Amino acid sequence: MYMQSESLLEGLLEHGRLTLEQLIQRAAAQSGKGETDIQGPLKETFSGLVRSHFIERCPVPEPVLPPRSENAPKKVVRGSARSRKAAKDTEEETEEQRVIAAAAPLEGERFLLPSSMNYGMPTERGNDHNMPTSKAGEKRKYECLKEDSWMSTVTDDKEVLWRANYEEFVRRLRHKACASYVGSRLDLRAGTVLEAMLEATMISGSLVKQKISAPLSMNAIEQAVLESKEGRIMTMDRIQASLDQMASDSVGYLTRAREMDGQYIINMHKILVDARKSEVEAIVRKRYGIESCRIFKLLAMKGQLEQKQISEQALVDRKETLELLYKLFKDGYLQMQ
Repeated sequence: MYMQSESLLEGLLEHGRLTLEQLIQRAAAQSGKGETDIQGPLKETFSGLVRSHFIERCPVPEPVLPPRSENAPKKVVRGSARSRKAAKDTEEETEEQRVIAAAAPLEGERFLLPSSMNYGMPTERGNDHNMPTSKAGEKRKYECLKEDSWMSTVTDDKEVLWRANYEEFVRRLRHKACASYVGSRLDLRAGTVLEAMLEATMISGSLVKQKISAPLSMNAIEQAVLESKEGRIMTMDRIQASLDQMASDSVGYLTRAREMDGQYIINMHKILVDARKSEVEAIVRKRYGIESCRIFKLLAMKGQLEQKQISEQALVDRKETLELLYKLFKDGYLQMQ
């Protein structure tokens, strides 16, 4: 199952987009088996990847853009040639965004399975023993319906293109990174609780760049934690303690929903900001030493300071402060105001 999923995604990543029929042919060529032998298991794996949103239908190849409103007033750009060029580039970018928006499939269609999976495997024409035989008219009607269904299934398998849904991979990797960071900063149990909460929010279909999550009730959080591998031995008191820890003013990774008692909202933006800051500080510490890291953290917190203030507040000698500031400025970690 896992090897087959890996092979399907590898094919889509290698070629960009493929039809279901092409995926079956590729898998058959790799395994040395016939297409009929691998078709059933492969479609089951394919169906699981689509339902998990790892695979999606490709956008429309030639989208039709709605005409722009003729009554809309045109914006007259004044100023230098550079500003007029920048405004033109912005307008062209907006036009490109219109094309992308028109080509993108509707949310309900992105993960719509092929007809052969929604309605069962297609049967071979001319070999159906369930055909009604009572009346000639019913027989002809049944034959027409059967022909349409078969043609729809063949069209789906041969013409609908599929691709890897990078958005879903980014979302899951981001969730893993957030849980790992919280676990390292606070403790492993807090990371476990947060990871379970993030998994529970996947049901609501949150956007990749969403700053806060949908509210989660205490019952939903407890169920998600106890169903996870690392959290199944956690007690209710320990779960509540981790929630209180992450919701404290000094941390702020969770917010209690005021309108709904007993519900929590994940502050994804704050977690990511803190994680990025921690990563950059670790790089500065490794490259330039602890004193440089202290100076960098001080400036990140205060905004801007004079050299004398930096030396006094970072507890670094003035001459050494000048040298460290120059190194950080030269490598692009600092800017002069």
